[in-house]
Amino acid sequence: MAPLNRFLLLLLAVPLLPACGTSQAAERGPKEIFRLDLEARPKTPIAEKPALVREWSGPDLRDLKPNRGSQVDYAKGELHLGADVRRLDLLTEDCGAFDRVVLEVRAKGGRVKLRFENEKGKQVAVSDGATDLPHVASRFQTVMIEVPSVLPHSEEVNAVVLQLAGCPEPPVIRSLRLLHSEPERWLPPAEAPALVMMKTDGRLAMGLSSRMPLETTLTEEESRGALAFACGIPAYLEREGVRAKLVVTLADRDHADAWIERFDIPVGEWSSQTYWPPEEAQGRELELRFSIETRGTSSDGDDLVTCALSRPIVEGVSLHPSTVLLITSDTHRGDHIGMAPEHLAKTPFLDSLAARGVLFDDCQSEGNNTNPTHISIMTGLPIRDHGVIGNDASVGEGVTTLAERFAQSGYQTFAAVSAIHLTWSGCEQGFDRLSAPRGLQHDSRETIAVLDRWLEDSPHRSLFIWLHSFDPHTPYTPPDSFERMYWNEKKLRGPKPEGEHPSWGKDIEDLREVIARYKGEISYFDTQLEKLFEDWPRLNDATLAFIGDHGENMIHPTEKWSWSHRGLSRDTLHVPLLLTWPGAPEAVRVSRPVQQHDVGRTLLDLAGLPEVEFPGRNLVLLSRENPEEVGDIPLFAVGANALFASVRRGPWLLVQGLYTDKRIKGKRVPLHLVKLYDITKDPGCRNDLAPQNHELACEMRTLLVRWLEEADVEGWNKDGLRGDSETRKKLASLGYSSSSALPSDNPWINPTCTCEFCTRFPLIDD
Repeated sequence: MAPLNRFLLLLLAVPLLPACGTSQAAERGPKEIFRLDLEARPKTPIAEKPALVREWSGPDLRDLKPNRGSQVDYAKGELHLGADVRRLDLLTEDCGAFDRVVLEVRAKGGRVKLRFENEKGKQVAVSDGATDLPHVASRFQTVMIEVPSVLPHSEEVNAVVLQLAGCPEPPVIRSLRLLHSEPERWLPPAEAPALVMMKTDGRLAMGLSSRMPLETTLTEEESRGALAFACGIPAYLEREGVRAKLVVTLADRDHADAWIERFDIPVGEWSSQTYWPPEEAQGRELELRFSIETRGTSSDGDDLVTCALSRPIVEGVSLHPSTVLLITSDTHRGDHIGMAPEHLAKTPFLDSLAARGVLFDDCQSEGNNTNPTHISIMTGLPIRDHGVIGNDASVGEGVTTLAERFAQSGYQTFAAVSAIHLTWSGCEQGFDRLSAPRGLQHDSRETIAVLDRWLEDSPHRSLFIWLHSFDPHTPYTPPDSFERMYWNEKKLRGPKPEGEHPSWGKDIEDLREVIARYKGEISYFDTQLEKLFEDWPRLNDATLAFIGDHGENMIHPTEKWSWSHRGLSRDTLHVPLLLTWPGAPEAVRVSRPVQQHDVGRTLLDLAGLPEVEFPGRNLVLLSRENPEEVGDIPLFAVGANALFASVRRGPWLLVQGLYTDKRIKGKRVPLHLVKLYDITKDPGCRNDLAPQNHELACEMRTLLVRWLEEADVEGWNKDGLRGDSETRKKLASLGYSSSSALPSDNPWINPTCTCEFCTRFPLIDD
């Protein structure tokens, strides 16, 4: 590859150009994307407050079916639940639709959720997350539980149950009510669009009904473009016997001229539409109206239809739409890319991208867990500052994401992810479209197939795309041809390595076969990417970043960490990073250490948006600063669940213990062990060298603790923690534990601590 000095000369000569695509159509309409704000105009008043469907209070409390030991205090009108309460059966008959349960309860903590069962007692649906019960046992408080996206009176549901867990004392219930909102309230309002999922396809959308049209005004410039939108009826809002069409009406101010188009509204999926106003309507200020036209009536004689309408955009036809593509490869070790010195995995397509761009040999992740590291990429903030330490939490809405910045700059934003827990991380914030698996995960072929369909809808739009692959994550199960790609028992030499077997591969006799399967996953994803780029030439002209979210341990004999990314080491922190863009210097390698949180700033600059506010530094420009000081650049990381933090400088990596997963009186228990490793000789971090390098350990520990002290702890938002059992089960299936997040007033580490480790490795005064 080219030496660094050639790279620096090229940087000075090559402007930072946005990506471009090709089109044979003539340019037409506005040069940018306009997102339209709609206003609801109900034909008849729609109730803001939900209606009461059924209530249990006073003597009616006896109709509920709690466990043994429960009793009703008729004088006070209270239901005292038994000591071992687990469930409270509400209904075994149809009482109509409802979308929330309101509980008036006195409790000392615990959690509650709704469970819907069929006639055999098996779960059909469960509420999204668990709702916390109050911690005040001296008075009654109101708790509201949202119903999941399923009609409670559907044919599958025969019973509705309240499930309780983690209650230190039996709760007391004074009333329980079932409420039903108008169907329009089951979807986001026009003033606050949100992601609405249908199957694996989510759109930033709002509710529209046959009695509540949506309207806005198009400016003269906006009326020159194409109107792009999507519509669909979520399955839980389907009305049998009623057919519906979406009616799009354009009219001038005095309605002397009007143009009307009708589109079918599918059930359970999205229908994408692009509508060009007639030539005589273009260049005029127009009133735009979305309404629903119905035919037929449902069994209850009602013809009300409610659908989801994606936030409409106005676009033109551009010969050169920009494309920015961020590819994140989950659990991808930095030494497993063809261009890496180790040559451990074959990635010919990624190698071809690196050959026409810049490969960073020394990129370190912000931590060793999926959600925290992706949040750092999407917000430009290290884990220390955004405060999310696990896969069961989300970043606060006050944080601005990379997708939001591109959306504000005229890009349509797409996210196609392969793991379910990224959909509640906050990374989805700012995307117009989101695809996610219906189960826990799916392979990159399925994710890319969705992106294929989306690109067909958007030939002339500037796009910011996030493509996420979960392929290299456990279990390593590549397709057959890739499963054997690196495995040939006849060529093996030496004894079988000792170590723990993965839970999903107990039948594997030689652990080297597990490593071979991991490599096969990476090569498989490489071929899927190659096919995507072959199908869509515009991606070859994209501004592109390919990066891993964290690494992976292989055989780890000193800890039970094999086939996981537990612990902070070179193996779990080193990730691949390559950049390419139109006009990029070819085949350049950068040895300067860099980190993930600077990728977003870099993409904005390379896309020609240096004026857009976003944290971080431009990695391309940073790489030419003081190359002789590369060994002194400190890199920081925070481990999953805040168990550890680390600082690396040159070959040395210091790991500082922070907390255990235990709590005493609601607070995490500190554990400040200190270890020091030489990662050039010991990338798996198995041999602690802190005792024989005491002065260096104290110096690096001081550097790390001072960095942790600079965290904006008060700015953390912990409201997004998902503590329900369903989330824990999903994460456990993927090999993750819950984060046991730090409270907002609890710092990472107390610098004045006098425990055994802090005393042995004291901080060095400035």
